[in-house]
Amino acid sequence: MSQIQSLQNKRIPLLVKMAVLITLVICLTTAVIAYVVLGRQARLFREELTTRGQALVQHLAENASTVLLERDELALNLLVEEAKNNKDVAYAAIVDPRQVVLAHNDLRQIGQTLLAPATGEKATLLEFVAPIRFQQKELGRAQLVVSEAGMRRSLREARLFIFALMTGIIGLGIGTALYTSNIFSRPIRLLVEGTKVLGQGNFQHRLPPLSVGQGRDELTDLGVAFNDMAEGLRKKELLQDSFGRYVSPEIAEMIFQSEAGPWLEATRHEVTILFVDIRGYTHYAEHTAPAVVIEMLNQFFGLATEAIIRNGGFINKFLGDALMAIFGAPASQPDQAYRAALAALDIQSSIQELNKKLQGEGKDPVVVGIGINRGDVVAGTVGSAARMEYTVVGDAVNVASRLTSAAKGGDILISKAALQPAADRLRVEPLPPLQVKGKAESLEVYSLVGKTGPERSEEKS
Repeated sequence: MSQIQSLQNKRIPLLVKMAVLITLVICLTTAVIAYVVLGRQARLFREELTTRGQALVQHLAENASTVLLERDELALNLLVEEAKNNKDVAYAAIVDPRQVVLAHNDLRQIGQTLLAPATGEKATLLEFVAPIRFQQKELGRAQLVVSEAGMRRSLREARLFIFALMTGIIGLGIGTALYTSNIFSRPIRLLVEGTKVLGQGNFQHRLPPLSVGQGRDELTDLGVAFNDMAEGLRKKELLQDSFGRYVSPEIAEMIFQSEAGPWLEATRHEVTILFVDIRGYTHYAEHTAPAVVIEMLNQFFGLATEAIIRNGGFINKFLGDALMAIFGAPASQPDQAYRAALAALDIQSSIQELNKKLQGEGKDPVVVGIGINRGDVVAGTVGSAARMEYTVVGDAVNVASRLTSAAKGGDILISKAALQPAADRLRVEPLPPLQVKGKAESLEVYSLVGKTGPERSEEKS
């Protein structure tokens, strides 16, 4: 009992466990395959032997009817000898209705009663009988006995071949198991060691490349992710407990740069809100492979994110196939409306370039609508103690969302409130007043088509 407990408590390396497991799986798999293959082979051999025996005895009976009627003993014996010359045939005979041998490949049996095979021989012999008829009258019977010795010999050869093949596969499998186990156990060992170092508070520790050979793979990504996590822990250690509740890079940077946190308090801000939404996404997602949909979304969000961040915006949230960005909060921006307009133009320009690439690959283009509005909102953190986010709420946000819904594919709708601060630097086309839900009066709306001149040097500073 103590030996069993000692074995249970003994530390067995993962390399050994994986190698043993893979080897057992390979052995079990090859054994099952061998069992199934040999069983099927034996069944096929027997079916083939039976089919051939039935065909031979039927052929013998058909050819012997006229000869038997004429009592041509020489012809009968020639027919029997011809049947006997076929592979695996032990003997062939023609008997009368009283089971007296009329023709036999062993001439000594002629005139004697044909006896059934001995009990011990029945296990290795297959007997086939076919009546010999002439005009519905039975003249006798053709009997053919086929030996299974050839079939059994073929099965033995098949067993030897499969056994040799299994031995080679198992040997190769053991080598592969050891190699594969080492590939996976090494990164795990490094991860365990690295985790222990991080647990000791050394957040400067980094892992070497985890993959074997050249190129990137999942193990490389795992090492990169671990190093990114270590870097995140290093930064987290420098911040207060409140930092752990926020995931936005912009907010994290603000916390990192400032000891105080007045932005945590709810305040009223004048901001410009930008919404971007993909047109026809529901139909596209229903008729496109999930991997292609995710790839398209990642490309779209990547382009939109770059354009927004490049123009100083704050990506507040992703909403399925849409995103919401804020200009003017949490950090104030005097030219927030113009920055939002430039971001929208950059997004549509980037989408056009993306569509050229997608069409070249035979894929459907991405069509988006954009809405921009400016107004007063309440900005602050919302959520619970476990999870919080910085966001803005107010009528200006709702109007921006309505403008996005009204925008056609490729359009940028901008409200009068968002256009006014940058009207001299933007080219727009007036549109009919737009009635939106929740508003008694129609909104003055414009279609943003471009900018009037080069950007000022301080606009994106």
